[in-house]
Amino acid sequence: MSVVSKWDIDLAKIEEMHNLDKAQAWLDNEVIKHMDPYTPFMNGGLQQAIRMQTVIGSGHLVQDTPYARVMYYGVIMVDPLTGLAGRQKLNGQWYSRVGVKKVPAFESDKRMASGRPIHFNYNRTRSSKAGAFWFQRMKADKSQDLGRGLAKLTGGVYMG
Repeated sequence: MSVVSKWDIDLAKIEEMHNLDKAQAWLDNEVIKHMDPYTPFMNGGLQQAIRMQTVIGSGHLVQDTPYARVMYYGVIMVDPLTGLAGRQKLNGQWYSRVGVKKVPAFESDKRMASGRPIHFNYNRTRSSKAGAFWFQRMKADKSQDLGRGLAKLTGGVYMG
């Protein structure tokens, strides 16, 4: 005996009923807003990058600057093969091997349990919360607010 079941599901209608696109756009905007005080600020480059490079509603937040990874991890980034942050030419300029993605110092050298911390040179008067791992720290502090907001937008219930 076989049972054949045919479903005609309008996923677009379900998304519309639950405001999923609207909820994702709201979440993207709220995360950017709440992350701001946790994000290091010197000249506003990281704050500008996330606003200019993120497609609101995509669920993918982007902060693509030359120094974003260094600031995010809070440790010196090094060549995974050499363990060096860079090399100095005879003329005094610094360079790295072409095409190599640097890794946090602690990933390159397992003997360095915590890595070599960088010395942040940004304005903490703007926010005393600013520092490394800003997304995770914001999420730990604001996840309940974000969850309640999403539940309200989608007609769901926030379970905490």
